[in-house]
Amino acid sequence: FKTGWNFILMVAIASASALLLSYLFLPSPIIFGLIIGVILLNLFYADDKTISPTMRMWLLICSLVIPLMSIQSIAIGAVVGWALVHGTFVALVVIWIAFSLFPDFQVAGQTAKKSAPPKSQPTQRERLITAIKRTAVVYPVVLIFFSFEFQQSALILIYIAMYSSIPGFSKGFAAGRPLLISCITGGLVAFLLYEIVILVPEFSFLLLLMLAFSLWVGYEILGNAKYAQQVKAAFSTIIIVFGSAVGSDDTDAGGAMLVRVLQVSVVVIYLALAFGLIEKLFPAKKDLKTHE
Repeated sequence: FKTGWNFILMVAIASASALLLSYLFLPSPIIFGLIIGVILLNLFYADDKTISPTMRMWLLICSLVIPLMSIQSIAIGAVVGWALVHGTFVALVVIWIAFSLFPDFQVAGQTAKKSAPPKSQPTQRERLITAIKRTAVVYPVVLIFFSFEFQQSALILIYIAMYSSIPGFSKGFAAGRPLLISCITGGLVAFLLYEIVILVPEFSFLLLLMLAFSLWVGYEILGNAKYAQQVKAAFSTIIIVFGSAVGSDDTDAGGAMLVRVLQVSVVVIYLALAFGLIEKLFPAKKDLKTHE
């Protein structure tokens, strides 16, 4: 519970900070653009011990989406910030309930097993180079969105915040290709699930369908470590695309879903190609020093 409350607190602080920065510096676009660049660089530079990948993703979303919506109105930015904090709270409550009903008994047994050797951590130089590369890929897109005020396409920034934090993409096109295929496949599966729900438009059927599908995905993630990362990426895409379509009041939700699938495809292709180009121009060199 303590970790969950700390997570909610961090999202609340990030939302309030993004709103305050928007209020103070949005009238000065150049200064605000520099601040966003510094924020991106620091979030990408922080190691996983300081900020978990999930926390980094949420901080990126808060730092990008709230200011973008605040361009139109600070009040709208405040509503978006509150929605992010409220959504985080609801998600954690659901997780707590799920783990209370279905506790993870395997955790107790794992303590008796011999712990695996710790993975080698990247040095500060390697983290800085990776952070610069990720910022170089994400920052131009952010500037375009803020310059042309693309509030209607804010979901694209969320996709970029999600996928730019996945290690596979930052290792070049070859390494990111499996994740690219997974994300696009996830979008197509989301469209298929939506079509199934349309055939049986019952809320109980929707719950059973998602429960069965989620259990299968969980089994694949826990039982097939080789493809766990690809399954996670696909499932994240499914949740966002399918959830946004099911919860939409739009009469043409199917058409909107196709648009979101195309958006996801464009984002992951851009990230894979951009990271691949950067790796081609500036290939990574292994630091000979070990990280203490």
